[in-house]
Amino acid sequence: MCQGGLQEMQVLLSWRLIGMVVLAGALSGCGNSDSMESISGPTMGSTYSITYLRQTGLPAPAEVRVEVERILAEVDQQMSTYRSDSAIERFNALPANRCQTMPAPILELVRVAEQLSKQSEGSYDLTVEPLLNLWGFGPQGRGEKVPSAQALAEVRQRVGYQHLRIESDQLCKDAAVEVDFNSLAAGYAVDTIAARLEAMGIHKFTLGPRPPASSRRPAGNSMARPGASRLRAAG
Repeated sequence: MCQGGLQEMQVLLSWRLIGMVVLAGALSGCGNSDSMESISGPTMGSTYSITYLRQTGLPAPAEVRVEVERILAEVDQQMSTYRSDSAIERFNALPANRCQTMPAPILELVRVAEQLSKQSEGSYDLTVEPLLNLWGFGPQGRGEKVPSAQALAEVRQRVGYQHLRIESDQLCKDAAVEVDFNSLAAGYAVDTIAARLEAMGIHKFTLGPRPPASSRRPAGNSMARPGASRLRAAG
């Protein structure tokens, strides 16, 4: 296993250990009717795991799973760059000077990304997917390789967050740019699930990916990133 993989595993295991200790401490002071519940499963080529303190009157794991997987499916349908029928991939397939009506979460993330791009003076950019594919790292990559100067110059014509704009509930582009939410979608999903758990009355929980058995990414398509996790142990 590479050093980066070991560090990643240590971080994930540390989060999980901290969460379990916090929850165990909370559980020790509760009545006999309280229990610690866990759910997990595959999502977007990766995995998710939730452990929460179930107190009297709080939902059972089956009900929590339904809500969590509904959110994950919605994020995948809207933001995945690995499925041609997602909202963002349909937008990516459009030529220049076109608009498409988008769900509110996509427009929200585009606004966030624009601020990040401005604050980083363009170092962060949602539209670099064509460059990632050219180098072989993107969802449409065909093996890692060093592209020619001509190929780079051609692809750069289709890169640049400034080519995106929002008009009411539509996302528009004045160049044939492609949007890649891989850097934001996992964090958005974590925050959305956490908010839903809170709304269900669950205030003590850990949320994140399951610790991997190795540094190898799970097979299949993936939007989620292993670093996206959240610990909540309030009250």
